[in-house]
Amino acid sequence: MKERREYALTQSQMGIYLDCQDRGDNSYCLPYLYEFDSHLDPVRLCRAAETVIKAHPTLFTRIKTNDAGIPVQYIEEEPLTLTPEPLDGRDYRGLVKPFTLLGGRLFHVNILQDNEHTYLFWECHHIIYDGSSLQVLLRHIAAAYNGEPVPQEPLTLTEVAEQEQALRATEAYGEGKRWYAANFDCDDISSSLMPDKERYKNSNDIGVIERRLNIDLQALETYCH
Repeated sequence: MKERREYALTQSQMGIYLDCQDRGDNSYCLPYLYEFDSHLDPVRLCRAAETVIKAHPTLFTRIKTNDAGIPVQYIEEEPLTLTPEPLDGRDYRGLVKPFTLLGGRLFHVNILQDNEHTYLFWECHHIIYDGSSLQVLLRHIAAAYNGEPVPQEPLTLTEVAEQEQALRATEAYGEGKRWYAANFDCDDISSSLMPDKERYKNSNDIGVIERRLNIDLQALETYCH
């Protein structure tokens, strides 16, 4: 059996992981529901989504803690067969399923239909995925649906993490940190997630975070030029 490789989290992932310890695994869920008219073939859409998922191993990224209690990530691909499901008047919000951050699969996808529409429901955890990722996946699903080739993902998230870890160990990275500290008077800060719009829709509470930087604007403009 091939030994499974484990990788450190990227710094962005680590920030999300740590925030989830306080907020719960579902704080960074990104669910989307797309509605199409009945002319779209739901079975063909299923096959297109399967093709795209297979071409993007990063979607099968899983997270665990190692023996030292440090979070690491690995890819565990698995077969995935999609079948059109009847919507049956279900509340759309009921499609959102909880994620298990440690050890669980970090995306969900469903193809649904009723008498008038076909729907694509896509949900992913932000620790492996962002808005730019979504645009890539949607373009690839459209291509696969139209019978066009789908490119294989050139670089997985685990490989990106490995590259980042190597770069953080270089002198150039240390030099960059020192330059940044010497030229920009700003410490690390933490900002909270926006509140749930539904839960707090009648609330007038707002929050403002302001950070003033002690930077000479003329010197900054000169540097940029």
